[in-house]
Amino acid sequence: MFGTPSDISLVKQALKGRGDSWNELIRRYEGKIYNFALRMTGNREDALDLVQEVFLSVYRNLDRYGQEAKFSSWIFTIASHRATDFYRRKKAVDSLEEPELLDGGSGQSPYDQVLRRQSNREILRLLQQLTPEQRLVVELKYFQEQTFEEMATHTGIPTNTLKSRLYAALRKLKSLPEVVSA
Repeated sequence: MFGTPSDISLVKQALKGRGDSWNELIRRYEGKIYNFALRMTGNREDALDLVQEVFLSVYRNLDRYGQEAKFSSWIFTIASHRATDFYRRKKAVDSLEEPELLDGGSGQSPYDQVLRRQSNREILRLLQQLTPEQRLVVELKYFQEQTFEEMATHTGIPTNTLKSRLYAALRKLKSLPEVVSA
């Protein structure tokens, strides 16, 4: 076999007990899931806990993955459900830490890295102003670039409800005072 194995072939191999295939799936998605979790929770420790929950849930349900959806969509559906569970257990995060979204070694200059960190902190601060339901819709629409139809399929939430939540989130974000940079 030439090239990179597909997600589906890795799933099939992982189901046969090939640990290296499971590890490759984790490597492919850990950064994206971490970034999702960080935007949803607002802090590193909770994001790491959520990532662990997501991959544990994926592992336990790997045999249920039906290939009618892309694996990436399926794993983010699980991540969305685990994020919802997270909010049921823990109401709101009061403080934000130094968030560092994984970028896979971008080779940015130190100045660009500082600007990116400041921007990431501001994004996280703004997302924390939204309800968990609004935050999830913003995450799926803008960070995961899903259509409303894809979001409805993966979350089980009607398209019009998702649209209402997104527009309410955007109105809320627009009404927040602008950030004053130092």
